[in-house]
Amino acid sequence: MESSYVFFEGEKILNIYFFKGGEAGFVLPKHRNLKFIDINKGECFGVVDICASMTKTENYDKFEFNKDLNLKRVFTIRT
Repeated sequence: MESSYVFFEGEKILNIYFFKGGEAGFVLPKHRNLKFIDINKGECFGVVDICASMTKTENYDKFEFNKDLNLKRVFTIRT
């Protein structure tokens, strides 16, 4: 959908995304959705949130996924 949010900073990470086309990017909602990174057709996004969130956990050296890890988004994506 045009002009909608895919996910917000702080939301629980449940999946990653593969961009099929259109316009999307990383935005700063506090600054009137200023886009600072474009997402292009064929790219995936959401993975960097996992990596960044892992570094904030106590056990970041053990890269294991389980339902109790409680990873949070660190970026906001908007179409």
